[in-house]
Amino acid sequence: MKNLSDIKQLLKEIKDKPMRYRRQNKQKWYKIGKYLLDGNKLVMHKEIQIAAWRMYQYYSKAKEDWDGSFPRQLSKMKKSKFLDLLKGREEIEREILLTFSALNQDYVTEEHTDGWHVTEDTHVEEDYVDGQHVT
Repeated sequence: MKNLSDIKQLLKEIKDKPMRYRRQNKQKWYKIGKYLLDGNKLVMHKEIQIAAWRMYQYYSKAKEDWDGSFPRQLSKMKKSKFLDLLKGREEIEREILLTFSALNQDYVTEEHTDGWHVTEDTHVEEDYVDGQHVT
């Protein structure tokens, strides 16, 4: 977990370059929000705290997908609108997981139907019909 001096450094970096590094700033706000939601306290305006909390809640639903709202946008919207936005983000994450699991299941099914198998230890494909190793 980050300590108070790390969080203050993140806030300073955000203040120094607010527009130039938007994606990095989103990631920094995410870390600040995590710090606050872990029960730690920071002396800052309530609206900024709300922005940080919402950044963490929003971007924790589909990690590594930094496309979306900025802290100011999240802090200015009403709670009901934010909850709708968050619900949409959760549905996107669920669809991604379902698609991934379906693709993974299709891959496993295809792998066993053609008689080929990849061994995990040696990474050598083995043909079960002949018992020969294929490179």
